[in-house]
Amino acid sequence: MVGTSSSRRLWSYSLICAWCLCSLCENSLQDDSGDSVNVQWTSKLPAGAFEDVVGPPSAQTSGSNSTNGSTTTSKDCGSWEPKIDKCSFWMEGVLISITGSFGLVGNLISMVILSKPNMYNSFNQLLITLSAMDSIFIILAIVDYSFVRAFKWSFKAFVYLFPYVIYPLNNISFCASIFTTVAMAYERYIAVCRPLHYRDITTRYSVQRRTLSYILPVILVSVILNVPKFLETRYYWRPSMSNPNETELAFGVSDLRGDPNYIRFYINWTRLITTGLVPMVALIFFNWNIFRGIQMTHERTRKKNKQKASEMNLAAILLCIVFLFFICHFPRILLNVHEFFMLADMIQCEQAFVPPAWFLCTTSFNHWLLIVNASINFLIYCSVGNKFKEIIMGFCTRSCPCGSYIARFASRGAEGSPNSSSRGPMAPTVMTTITHASNETQNSMDDRIEDQLDEPNETLTLNKVGEAHELAHEEVHTLEVEQSSPDGEDRAQ
Repeated sequence: MVGTSSSRRLWSYSLICAWCLCSLCENSLQDDSGDSVNVQWTSKLPAGAFEDVVGPPSAQTSGSNSTNGSTTTSKDCGSWEPKIDKCSFWMEGVLISITGSFGLVGNLISMVILSKPNMYNSFNQLLITLSAMDSIFIILAIVDYSFVRAFKWSFKAFVYLFPYVIYPLNNISFCASIFTTVAMAYERYIAVCRPLHYRDITTRYSVQRRTLSYILPVILVSVILNVPKFLETRYYWRPSMSNPNETELAFGVSDLRGDPNYIRFYINWTRLITTGLVPMVALIFFNWNIFRGIQMTHERTRKKNKQKASEMNLAAILLCIVFLFFICHFPRILLNVHEFFMLADMIQCEQAFVPPAWFLCTTSFNHWLLIVNASINFLIYCSVGNKFKEIIMGFCTRSCPCGSYIARFASRGAEGSPNSSSRGPMAPTVMTTITHASNETQNSMDDRIEDQLDEPNETLTLNKVGEAHELAHEEVHTLEVEQSSPDGEDRAQ
């Protein structure tokens, strides 16, 4: 009853805090004086893909062209609708903040667990890199989209950091997250579909070196691709909104960002190809071959070959990550393609252009989907990753009072072996040890045969296969005899 009352009290406090936060955000949303972050920045940029980190134009300047101090309206350039602010507030403000907060906690826990010694391999190191990139992306998205754009909170640090820190780094982390997913797919493709080559590089190079061979190209390509993002903004001084006699620092778009050729070839075509089409095609190719490789090696995995079962489990984690990647990124690709049809109006209307309301609301929904994609990997690890679940269960057993009962219930099937009730208290231990050792010997025999079968320049005759089987059975028989002796029982104990 004490726990129930405390949980109810906690829920009540949470609801009160959430209500106060929403009330505060709605008041700041209605406050026109809070829009001190340069309005011209958002008014000149199309509302497109999330990697461009651009948002809908501000309601105070949309539908007008303020070039040379004149204000003219044009119906062909679109008009602002109040429901656009509601979409931005609830999807980019509330949902992104809540989802991103849970995602940051999940990514932090994932990085801690994946960095443990028994989880040390190149694929898990790439998962740590993916979690780190996603966390950077979530933090910057919450600051930019939730706090500044949706909630209209303004602070000077954002003005100083946005042009050359927040804006480029958000694009770099977003691209690095996409390319890291492709690198993980390539790593699993080599492990599943080209086991000889994978075995060669794992024995020749360390885990750290193999991981760096994937991470360094990803970071390098992400930085090079986003170098123009550092040139899209500029600082300038303007009269202060609070005191006209003083000036304040603001930022706006550069001439490069407004160039029609730059918008057409870099913003639309280059970004669509490098962050959309190429990664999608690569992921489809790699994961289709991985799926076929899993089907072909399913019989080998059922022979309790632990190494191959672990490789298949990592491949299953990748398939889940890529599946959710397609779901969350596909709307972004569609929005990018639709921008091609609006490109002429964007260039002609310049800062007076306002996309349709459905397009802006869909863009806000797509922004939330991308945060979901960056936040959900922890749930994938918990539901698919075997070692990850074991570590989580061990942590729950040590920290939670009822964790031991949960772990005992999960391992109940393993305890009910058929030999446990037919012998004395010492026999199950001995028989289990013999069975386990026999399985290990059989697995080592299967590995030796498979290794010889995989060699392209060697032919394995039936005599060699028979010799391998006889050798393995002799090892099993010798081990059983040793375990049946008194010394063997002592060793089994």
